[in-house]
Amino acid sequence: MASKLVPSSPSDVMVIRDVTPNVVTFSVPFLRFGKIPIGGRGTLVKLTSGSLAIFSPVALTPEAKAKVDSLGGQVRYIIAPDIEHHIFISEWAKAYPEAVLIGPEGLPEKRAKMRSNPSNDNVGEESFATVFTKTNKLEVKVSPEFDADFEYEYVDAHPNKELVFFYKPDKVLIEADLMFNLPAEEQYSRMPESEKPKNAGFLAKAFMGAQSTEGDAKWMKRFIWYALSRGDRTGFNESVKRIGKWDFETIVPCHGETIVGGGKAVFEKVRIIPRGPAATAKSLYSKRVHRDMRSPPFTLAVKDNIATTTSLLATTCASPILKTYTSPIEATIVAQLRKRGGVVVGKTNLDEFGMGSHSTHSFFGPVAQGPFSAGGSSGGSAVAVSQGDAEIALGTDTGGSVRLPASYTGVVGYKPSYGMISRYGVIPYANSLDTVGFLSRSVQGIHRLVVGGGLWAVHDAKDPTSLSTTARRRCASVREGYSHKSAQKGHLLEGITFGLPLEYNIAELDGSIRHAWADAAKKLQALGGGVRVVPVSLPSTRHALSAYYVIAPAEASSNLAKYDGVRYGTQSPPPPPTTTGSDDVLYSAVRGQGFGPEVKRRILLGSYTLSSEAIDNYFLQAQKVRRLVRRDFDRVFRLSNPLLGGSEEEEAFDLSDLPEEIPMENKFGPTEVDFLLCPTAPTLAPRLGDVLDDGEEEGKKVVDAYVNDVFTVPASLAGLPAISIPVPVQQITGNTGGDAGSAGLQLIGQYWDDARLLSVAAAVMECLGGDGEK
Repeated sequence: MASKLVPSSPSDVMVIRDVTPNVVTFSVPFLRFGKIPIGGRGTLVKLTSGSLAIFSPVALTPEAKAKVDSLGGQVRYIIAPDIEHHIFISEWAKAYPEAVLIGPEGLPEKRAKMRSNPSNDNVGEESFATVFTKTNKLEVKVSPEFDADFEYEYVDAHPNKELVFFYKPDKVLIEADLMFNLPAEEQYSRMPESEKPKNAGFLAKAFMGAQSTEGDAKWMKRFIWYALSRGDRTGFNESVKRIGKWDFETIVPCHGETIVGGGKAVFEKVRIIPRGPAATAKSLYSKRVHRDMRSPPFTLAVKDNIATTTSLLATTCASPILKTYTSPIEATIVAQLRKRGGVVVGKTNLDEFGMGSHSTHSFFGPVAQGPFSAGGSSGGSAVAVSQGDAEIALGTDTGGSVRLPASYTGVVGYKPSYGMISRYGVIPYANSLDTVGFLSRSVQGIHRLVVGGGLWAVHDAKDPTSLSTTARRRCASVREGYSHKSAQKGHLLEGITFGLPLEYNIAELDGSIRHAWADAAKKLQALGGGVRVVPVSLPSTRHALSAYYVIAPAEASSNLAKYDGVRYGTQSPPPPPTTTGSDDVLYSAVRGQGFGPEVKRRILLGSYTLSSEAIDNYFLQAQKVRRLVRRDFDRVFRLSNPLLGGSEEEEAFDLSDLPEEIPMENKFGPTEVDFLLCPTAPTLAPRLGDVLDDGEEEGKKVVDAYVNDVFTVPASLAGLPAISIPVPVQQITGNTGGDAGSAGLQLIGQYWDDARLLSVAAAVMECLGGDGEK
């Protein structure tokens, strides 16, 4: 406490309060920097042994001493909880000479330096019995009687070197500057009205706003992120995680109001760290990030196959072959989001090179959400969002790798139209399918970046798959939602027709998901206002999954050929010399040890389908199926595909392409729709143990994992935008899969109809009981 008490007579203004029968606070006015009324507070605790401990002592007034005497008068411990709250410890030590002093490293040296100044005659030469340091923090003990009642954590990453204490008998957390709770009403309650600070000014108001736990505590979170934790976020987070495990109900801060009851919930609200088990097998390690802010800041997690340029945020693709790789470039999308306020909080785990449906094929270990699969391959990004580690997370979606994890974890997952978002700096899996996707807890959070932030309009010359500026303008000219005027009404559902693809109602569909799908259709149909829900048929989509698992591995086998230990990839130990002198042994050793089983499986599959003996029967046939899948979508959408032209003019619909049992409203063809509504995944999130490769029935598990993409692959083959939104489900007896909770429903739109898709998805989510703006 570096400023004087105001006024100078603390007895006149001190508030003595019994927070619990064993915890007493001494609250006084205090001006930070001589201007900001934050108050000060000392806390007296009676141990079960009868001894007393004073934390962050304030002036020892006659009233305070009388309170100490009423509790037995045996002050045995005087605690300076950081390098700032120590001004009155000499006064208390003189009154209670048997007490021992406790404080953080750096404080004894600071007090010694202060004593060299004659004006600091209140700073005595007391020695500290216990000093917490970064190296001893997990082993240091105070005394048996103290340790029986208290848990403690030294937050050495905090600028003030904070000591935080948990008094277990009364479930009280005692802290100094780890968290304020302004305004300081109690601490100024006895001050005469005429002497209270009046016009604090802009600086004071801004500081007090950043130290309030009211509402969503947005500015406090940002203060913790940008100011308190920036020096060592990993260490700061580890300390706060340990504190978060304590079972406290009351928080007694030095500054601002005491939180009696519900303190744990407030603490959980304001902290910006991983909650519970890590979202990824890799740490969400942090760094200072340069920003050219265009919008309010938000926390951003980045899938580990998207390039970032720092050794702290290496780009490994969760593969042994890239375990030490640091990219010399930053992905365009990361740079774009940083300019729009994104603060990169870390990289997230994934299936190796994006190949998997459960994020279990990783050099760093599987991603999990409790006992369940997080989906793949962007499982780490999905869990980072669902657990509150990041407001926005980047993933990649090749055949559903953003949407499937979103479905399993109860968040929003969006795959944009192919060619909309730059892929420069994204390590490729399958070039003709890869897209950068977004995960968030709300649709609007994504809409603000893609549409409001103008990402849709930016061509990247460094990405050959990025749609040209001319083509973007042409596409947007025949779409709603991209102009400011149309974006304001784009969320309305009036006149929207939703199609239910009959081929998606497969026998393997979990009954609870089928029920949620049907319930969503009924709710939308009941809205009126021209909203319609009709059946449609996409006959070629039944072959989409097979085509995908020919095309994607074929492209992967080509893309991953560069990882040979020479051009890219960590070299394995030198192989034994050969008589031929061939480099094949080196390449074989690097790739054999550097790739995991699933990557090897897909490389072999892709190499075979591209071989001269198989390319005609597999790869070329799969490309034909892909074109048929795209035509199916084009036939049922009301909007035309703006990229078609020349030899690819849209074809008139042929009734012979539809099975006879498909209902139709007229003889000219099926109803045209605005969007398709279907499940994201055929099952709820399975238990992690059921999907891990353990040698038993491994082949069956691999095939089952591939089938999880059955509803997401068609949109990927056609390059269409799609979004998964969470919906509540009720577990049906006898079904397999995860517990009751949420699943994902998928909305698919026509090419470049992303703006309207996002707006409609937010409205649908609200209609179904969610919150598109949450």
